[in-house]
Amino acid sequence: MVSTARLFIENGFAKDKFAKDYPDFKEWSPPKKNQILEELEENGKIDEYVELEEVETVRDQLQQMPWPKAELRYQVTYETPNLSIEPLYQIILHLLSDTGYGHIEKIRDLFTASEQSSFYGAGAQRIGLAQDKVSQYLAQVGQFIRRDLFQLVRDIRWIQERLTYHEMARKGGDDAEVTLKGLWVDLVDGVFQGQRTAANLFQMATQLQFASLPDFFFSIKPKNKEEVDKLVGELDVNTTLKNTLKRKLLQYMTWREVNYEELKVRKGFELKYLRQHYNILKMYMSWVRPYLRHIERLQSNEGMMDSPHMVTAFEGNLAEIEVLGMNMPEKNKDVFNCLLVTIEYRTRPQMSFQQEGFHRGPIHVGESKITWRMYPWTRDQVDNYKKMRMQEDIGILSQIDSTVAETMDAIGEDLEIFLAEAGEDVGNVKLSQHYKTAKDLYKQYKEQPKKAREKMKEAEVPLDIIDDFVRPKGDLLGPFKDWHNEAKDMFKPFSWEEIKKLFGAEDKPSKATGPEIKGAKFIGRILTFLNYKLFKKANKMPAW
Repeated sequence: MVSTARLFIENGFAKDKFAKDYPDFKEWSPPKKNQILEELEENGKIDEYVELEEVETVRDQLQQMPWPKAELRYQVTYETPNLSIEPLYQIILHLLSDTGYGHIEKIRDLFTASEQSSFYGAGAQRIGLAQDKVSQYLAQVGQFIRRDLFQLVRDIRWIQERLTYHEMARKGGDDAEVTLKGLWVDLVDGVFQGQRTAANLFQMATQLQFASLPDFFFSIKPKNKEEVDKLVGELDVNTTLKNTLKRKLLQYMTWREVNYEELKVRKGFELKYLRQHYNILKMYMSWVRPYLRHIERLQSNEGMMDSPHMVTAFEGNLAEIEVLGMNMPEKNKDVFNCLLVTIEYRTRPQMSFQQEGFHRGPIHVGESKITWRMYPWTRDQVDNYKKMRMQEDIGILSQIDSTVAETMDAIGEDLEIFLAEAGEDVGNVKLSQHYKTAKDLYKQYKEQPKKAREKMKEAEVPLDIIDDFVRPKGDLLGPFKDWHNEAKDMFKPFSWEEIKKLFGAEDKPSKATGPEIKGAKFIGRILTFLNYKLFKKANKMPAW
């Protein structure tokens, strides 16, 4: 499992010291980033570059918490022995909205229940139903990839190879012409059920009068059928050999024309068929993702199972919910005032039974710990924080998507190029072509890394792709690399376009200036305290 410190650094939550020691970290390729972070972890120095939140949990004892250091922090512990604590969450959401946080997102939603509790049993039934559907869809996905997609890509590669010979021969390439003639003799001329018959060119050459037939056949290169008579007629050989040579050359020229057109038609058909399979595969993955997401959410959080508050024989439940409210101060364009609210529940779920058979679900009674944290963040920092939490929480879905990506990598980057040729909107085809260019240049200048790097730059290959070859080389992800990233889209109820409409943010790279950060901190302190104060008042706690 990836450490908290590493996740913080990967997503931009590192101290200024890290930027000074590794100023080009953002520009490095993923393999090099992983190499540096692994070295820091092995040397035990990675924690020096991360500024985590420190909380005095008991007197004179500080404990690091897995959150970035906040500008302002408040915490309330609320316990009720016989009232449901679920309304607390709704109160927090209403307060965020009423105090000016127009855009609210749920970042985390985790829970776990003791194994002997009735709540755990009810959840296990729901998981079983979803798992059955997932197994059916993934079996279909596996068949499409193993049985159909691989074979289609291989067939198209074979067709593309033959078409390359034809196109080179049409441009006057002697080597390509000889290759095509060899294919015709080996696979077409006098071949029946894979075996050469007596009519085959090489079989006829075993006879004395046709010994020179292969030499003449491969050396004479007519541009079209009409030139066959002229070129053969100029030879000083007997009539029998001339007639046989004319017959073979005419058959070859006819086959070359027909085969070229046939291959073009077949390639078009295969590309359309490949696109159809690709879209079916995407459809199955879109169907399976909601079930995977439900399974992920219904499963107990393993980290919480080790809590001393969770006892197997007791009726207990732990839950953690985290929401992020965003407010753009009046004079700001890039820096948001962000209020991160974390609610940690330790409850005793009570399952209600209805005589008419309707299952209403559990009522949670117990303790709630609410923490408000204020941050002056740009939109990039908000995205990085959400990405970091997703990397922590999404397990099954990322494993499935990464497995599909690794499987697709075996097909190679040609898949994306073929799909683009078939008319599919594939955004990374240009990137795949860059990978192909870099790979070819790397093979050509493998012993001269500096020259290989120069040639890649001349070919306008992106720097991170160049680093994958010339520097310590990492795995080249295939065209389905984005499938893993698509898992994140399910957790994004609003796009940045919608946020910009809400807050009037400009569509340009974030530039966190001093005045904007100062303004976000000022208004953030006021609104954070206001949320803290109003929450206590709403629940009849002492407030001032």
